[in-house]
Amino acid sequence: MNLRRLLSVAGMGLVFAGLTGCGHPKETGYHDFNKVQLQFFAPTGATVTMGSSCLGAIAADRSHEINMYENHAYRLERSPEETATFNLAPGEYEFKYTGVPGWEGATIYGNIEIPVVCGLLNPGTKTLIRKSFIPVALPSPATVKEVTAADDIYPYASPAHRLRISYQDVERLAAGDLVTKVVFAADLTKAKREVDALELEYCELKGKQQRMAALYNEAQLDALEDPASKKFIKRQCELKELEQKIERNRDQIARLQALLRADNVLLRREMLVLATDEVLPAHEDPVQAASKLGQVVMVMRIGGRHLHWGAPAQEASAFNK
Repeated sequence: MNLRRLLSVAGMGLVFAGLTGCGHPKETGYHDFNKVQLQFFAPTGATVTMGSSCLGAIAADRSHEINMYENHAYRLERSPEETATFNLAPGEYEFKYTGVPGWEGATIYGNIEIPVVCGLLNPGTKTLIRKSFIPVALPSPATVKEVTAADDIYPYASPAHRLRISYQDVERLAAGDLVTKVVFAADLTKAKREVDALELEYCELKGKQQRMAALYNEAQLDALEDPASKKFIKRQCELKELEQKIERNRDQIARLQALLRADNVLLRREMLVLATDEVLPAHEDPVQAASKLGQVVMVMRIGGRHLHWGAPAQEASAFNK
């Protein structure tokens, strides 16, 4: 009887733990090198709330407010802490941010994916995760003004576009569209090898283009004598196909060179990079495209759809009226 009662109490305790253990009331894991650290530094004044799926619903775990930085030259840990910092283990997380300057009264929802990084296959990427953090600026009307030239010092930022928080991002998000941000650890050694190989391929393609142009001119003259000949059309298609290959080759070289130019340290192999259209091809999945250049460490998707999760009671009651 005592054993049965003990098991019953233990079972209730496990259920209670499952209900209350869906999230953490405060930030943990600063000492856990397997977690990726995100620091939200813009827009100032907004509150970021992280949530997780629990019993078929999304429960709010913890919130941090994005405070003002006195010195924009660096974002190292301060006392008292000024950053909205989250330490996230591999997995998927929901988040929302409220009190956004320029979007007063609005709640913006999104989700974050932290992939698993194998230290045996990617030792350099693992070191980056252990020793560095990812600064995050969320799209908002205020963010575009807050992101300054000082943010060019971050190795993952494009030197031409900085953090790439654009007015287009803000407009698309406000219109209900989806904004995706991907951060990956680029393999710079691999990128340099690919540039060298593509340069050799370009020289070969240009030689073929010259020979094909001569054959095309010859076929064009033959077509004047024999309009029914299909050789001219064949040569024309072959030349066009070759021109397209050359164009793709130059585009790929330009993207890889943009990636290499973003590195101002040089004495390293891996570098955290924010995926932009400078380094990724258009109309492709950014996660898959970034994976070809290195190891993806963070995927953030922000959408304009209203979700109503982890909301205060008054918000829920107003929504249900």
